[in-house]
Amino acid sequence: MSGEIDMANVAELRADLSGLIATTNEPLEIDCTDLLFIDSQGVHALVDAATALNAKGLRLSLINVGDDRRWVFQTLGLDDLLG
Repeated sequence: MSGEIDMANVAELRADLSGLIATTNEPLEIDCTDLLFIDSQGVHALVDAATALNAKGLRLSLINVGDDRRWVFQTLGLDDLLG
């Protein structure tokens, strides 16, 4: 992921994740090196993706999450998504 994930583009993120989840039998790792901002809708999309992967016995991991974004996930109790 890169740039900003917010209400303006969360539908695109959801579509991309849905496509990946439908076609994979491997854990999904998302590199957040270039992620500048994520709002609650973006976080919700990632939680939904993690739930869908968990139903398949797979895991979603977010890697290279910057400190500001990492704080969001930790504050929401979503540390388990951080790889």
